[in-house]
Amino acid sequence: MAILPWVVAPGRIQPDTKLDLTVAPWDYLSRALYAWNSHAGLGELQNQAYGYLFPLGPVMGLSEAAGLPDWAAQRIWWSLLLVVGFLGTHLVARRIVGLSTDLALVAAALYTLAPRVVTVLPEISIEAWPGAVAPWLVLVAWTMVRPGTTTRQLVRASAWTGLLTFALGGVNATASAVVLAMPLLVILTAPRAARRGRALLAWGTGVVVGAAWWLVPLLVLGRYGYPFLGFIETARITTAVTSVPNILRGADHWIAYILDAESHPVWQSGWVQAQGLVAIVSGMVVAGAGVAGLLLLGRDRERSHAVRFLVGSALVGVVAMAIGHAGALGSPFAGPVRDFLDGVGAALRNVHKADPLVRLPLALGVGVLVARGLGRSRRLPRAVTVAVVVAAIVSPTALWSGRGGDANSYAEIPAAWSQAAEEIDALAEQDGGSTLVLPAARTAEFTWGKTSDEPLVALADSPIIVRASAPLGHPGATRLLDRIDEAVSSGTAQPGLAQVLARMGVTRVVVRHGVLPLVQAVSADRVEQTLAASPGFTQQGRFGDLSVWTVDGASGDLVEAVHADAGVRVAGGPEALVDLTAQGLPPGTWTTIEPGAMDPDVVTDSVRWRQFNSGRPAQLAHGPTLTAEDDAPTVIGARDLPPAGDPATQPVREWVGLRDVHASSSGADPFASSWSGTRSGPAAALDGDSGTAWLTDEETAGRLTLTLPGPTRLGTVTVRAAETTPAVDAVTLVAHRPDGTSRRVRVTLDGGSGSADLGTERFDRLDVVLPTSPRPVVRGIAEVSSDAHAWGSRIAVPGTVDLADTSVVLSPLDEDAAAPRWAIRSTGAASVPVSVTARARRGSALETLLDAPTVFTSDDRMGDDPAHRPGAAFDGDPATSWRVPADRDAAEVEVQLPEGTSFGRLESTGTGLAAIRASAGGRVSTLPATGGSIERSGDRITLTFVRAPGEGDWAVPEVDFSAIEPAESLEVPCSPISVGDSVLRFGGTVDRADVAAGAPLELSPCGPSRARVDAGVVDVRADLPAPFEVERIVLGTFGPTPASGRTVESRETSPGRIVAEVGPGEDAVLLTTQGANDGWRATADGRELDPVVVDGWRQGFRLPAAVSGEVVIDFAPTNAHRWGLAIGPVALLLLLAVLLVTRRSRLPWDRWPAPDSVPDRRIGWAVSGVVGLLCGGPAGLGAAVVAWCVPRRFVVPAAIVAMTVGGAAMAALGVVERTSAGAILGQAAGLFTLALVCRAPFERALPSGSDARPATTTPTPAPR
Repeated sequence: MAILPWVVAPGRIQPDTKLDLTVAPWDYLSRALYAWNSHAGLGELQNQAYGYLFPLGPVMGLSEAAGLPDWAAQRIWWSLLLVVGFLGTHLVARRIVGLSTDLALVAAALYTLAPRVVTVLPEISIEAWPGAVAPWLVLVAWTMVRPGTTTRQLVRASAWTGLLTFALGGVNATASAVVLAMPLLVILTAPRAARRGRALLAWGTGVVVGAAWWLVPLLVLGRYGYPFLGFIETARITTAVTSVPNILRGADHWIAYILDAESHPVWQSGWVQAQGLVAIVSGMVVAGAGVAGLLLLGRDRERSHAVRFLVGSALVGVVAMAIGHAGALGSPFAGPVRDFLDGVGAALRNVHKADPLVRLPLALGVGVLVARGLGRSRRLPRAVTVAVVVAAIVSPTALWSGRGGDANSYAEIPAAWSQAAEEIDALAEQDGGSTLVLPAARTAEFTWGKTSDEPLVALADSPIIVRASAPLGHPGATRLLDRIDEAVSSGTAQPGLAQVLARMGVTRVVVRHGVLPLVQAVSADRVEQTLAASPGFTQQGRFGDLSVWTVDGASGDLVEAVHADAGVRVAGGPEALVDLTAQGLPPGTWTTIEPGAMDPDVVTDSVRWRQFNSGRPAQLAHGPTLTAEDDAPTVIGARDLPPAGDPATQPVREWVGLRDVHASSSGADPFASSWSGTRSGPAAALDGDSGTAWLTDEETAGRLTLTLPGPTRLGTVTVRAAETTPAVDAVTLVAHRPDGTSRRVRVTLDGGSGSADLGTERFDRLDVVLPTSPRPVVRGIAEVSSDAHAWGSRIAVPGTVDLADTSVVLSPLDEDAAAPRWAIRSTGAASVPVSVTARARRGSALETLLDAPTVFTSDDRMGDDPAHRPGAAFDGDPATSWRVPADRDAAEVEVQLPEGTSFGRLESTGTGLAAIRASAGGRVSTLPATGGSIERSGDRITLTFVRAPGEGDWAVPEVDFSAIEPAESLEVPCSPISVGDSVLRFGGTVDRADVAAGAPLELSPCGPSRARVDAGVVDVRADLPAPFEVERIVLGTFGPTPASGRTVESRETSPGRIVAEVGPGEDAVLLTTQGANDGWRATADGRELDPVVVDGWRQGFRLPAAVSGEVVIDFAPTNAHRWGLAIGPVALLLLLAVLLVTRRSRLPWDRWPAPDSVPDRRIGWAVSGVVGLLCGGPAGLGAAVVAWCVPRRFVVPAAIVAMTVGGAAMAALGVVERTSAGAILGQAAGLFTLALVCRAPFERALPSGSDARPATTTPTPAPR
């Protein structure tokens, strides 16, 4: 068992548990001594990191100190884990079940190499550690309820319990609590004469003393930690796979069934155990054999306590995992249970952690079955026994198939990463501040390997900011990080981005390339393009796949003091800072940001009411803006990060000309199986924008329902099908009259569009019905319009706004139409200045504008970036170039010019070219790579640029073609911007290079720039011509004036403790770059300063003018955290002292006399019925009835046969899909077998000789 880990991918480092423990264990453990983790850059609470202080942390730390390779250190830990579990189970099998030494090996091996252990070992092995300790806890509890247990022995057993609980480590408190249920069950199922109350007191005392060192920090985390459990996996996911057969065979970990974006298993070993045909069948056979063994053990009345404990443990474990499973034969209580697990029971959501409660009884049951089978003389039982042994050997299939490690393990972290970390630390020593890693990635998986955790966090000593999958930091900071990730993914200039990062304390940015596509991170190339085009960034160096950038002007100070009067109150979310800084929010100001802020200086349309799928990358996680009546964002798993949560304070969608809109499905739903983006919601079919369309999810039908405000004449209704989905040849319009009757009209869509005249009739509802498809498919409608009634939607800004004193910043999202629309409720009349910022959107319209009047046509181009279009070779801009795919040896472009153009001369640098061919009017000329004269004229010429020998992607060098005169500027036509009843026009001359680069364009007013608004609803609408789109509209004058603050010198004396020397001055606000938390305290001259949340996420304190000098900013809960950890050594010494004092009192192993009678079978019937009902509803009740009707002589083979047949069905017909025949048959077999388990404590012993008892225990030294 100790050797086995060393044959799993030897020399390869697995992404196991925490990368820090592999790379820098002592650094990580030293940080775990503090409640606050400032190494995370923006700050967060240590998420159970203290649990690694023992035993995993020291194992890895000592291995590093011994100079062992990282992969070997992992294998030492794995060996320790497996050996501890193996020896403990071996003792349980001998001492409690009575197996012989050799047959106990079978049970021990089965438990130690259970499917869940094999699943988590290379990924998160610490989850298996409590299960390894569990058998030892059971052994000690067993001695507490023996007939001859003395008080001294009880005290000794309590001390052993304390030591074992101490050793659980507390990394995962739920897993530790679950295994503590096993010794509790030992005591509760003991005979009545066992003085259970006394044993419970002793056991509980040991648990409390042993757990205190990790329990106190856990309570600190629970009190002060940020709410993140609602933004990770939900109970719907964790219970989706916990059917009874999956639980019995041990394949109950939900991640084992997950595929990544490229349809590869996320956990290779887990996938093999969960989905492999051999693993399914062998696992089911072993489970059936385990149940059969428990039934046999039930016939040994001298082992009645063992049977009660083992059956009770198995039933508790199965019910705990299965009661939340919904399906054809699933639990009828799944809904309420899932609600509980997603609410107050969130810590219990990962129900698979109850697996040891089931696995230990079944492993021991297999040992009993094998012992009885080998004692038989008849051939069939021996054959069955051999088959069970073979299945047991095969069951850890991933190990024997060579897939026990992660598919993307690695030999070492590339040296370039260590070099980059050293550079980062050197810059941090010089400039201070944190390093932001971009692009964000839910998991660190690279072309060279998978680490799960970001490598730079472990490699660097300075603070590193990473947006990981679990939002452990302040939710406002997480929202801001997501917005930054969205901004840098544009590949275009982002004014104000550097300033936002400086406000966050970010002085460096690392762009990581080489992230695997399956992670679905945004393009690293785009990120670098954004940083290069945006003001305030300088590339410092490149290290392999990493580039390091510095943020110009970022001070990196831990604390700054700004004038109290320089505050700006913003209604919105922290992500609005990106737009506010771009609009002119200067340094030296501070903001309070919250939705629905009272008396705001600035109102934004940020924090929209929409769904958020926490299981997807942030840029793919949001749905479109919803109406206030839509409660979809209130569901656990769909809730957006705080401060979102109340539609009354968030921008919502408001239907115009309609009372409601409903779609049968939507490709914009972030939970759709075929997500199509936020521009594919129902509103997209009503926005008049040809670039958007309502798309269905995969379904055979599709219906879009428009509920009108009342009886309405529709006239001619026109329907246009989406162009990006399979063709829709016709739709059916169903117009509903107020009297309940309806009119159906079939509309043929010739060329994708069709109309129907509904005349002068009035209708109150209109359905657009797609034709039925023979298979689920994504289809859509681009537009539905009426010539008699206008409809659409707009974004309603919450609350009322005094436009005379308040600025409004409106920033369209990608979901919004080309002509976005808002509604603002004004408190009174006002004359409002208006400013408009635009950008050019990528697409054919942009390229046509950039190249006009010339038209370039070519199939030899890469991507859709206008900077790399064919025309880029002729535009005279060195920042653009025509990029050509690597597999093309020549790039051909047809150039269409005004009629009668003289071609003249073509010149090129010739870099990378062998020759240039020019073809016009039937004549072909071959020019050298540097070009030459073309003595012809016409309106069309084809140019072919022949590549010089080379490899990889290439670019056509800049070409100076005398027939083309590129313009330096372009005109944006004066376009309407409607604000209430005022229609203003904006446009003007813009730089051509800015248009090509997608940079923001400040449009000029083509006349008045102020709008007159009245009290009531102010409708704001922008309508710019393609390719331009609105970036931002500002109503009012936005330009807060910074005021001089105070001088501050600060230093961090320890994590979560900052000492600042503040100079004298006026009232100020101290700003930190750490997440706001109730635990922060700031004191000066013995006076506690008032806290304030700044920028919607970071901690600040109000500093009166009378206060100066030393200010101590401290995360106060660290004291409780460290006192809790200090209990550990004290408790350890105390427990060891108790063991020393009681060393002469051996733990007892004597048995209780066999009971004279078998418990009332009616109790068994009731237990079977209740368990069946909880796990399978009526089907479970039926299975219980059938199970108790099986004749006694057939119950043992019935368990094996039922699970074997169920396993074959699951392997052949499906495992996961709840409605598949395999899942249904497997669930039926599992429910039947589960009911058989309930019979074990009520079995009567067979006549002597007909059923041999297990071998007696071989004497061995008892634990002392």
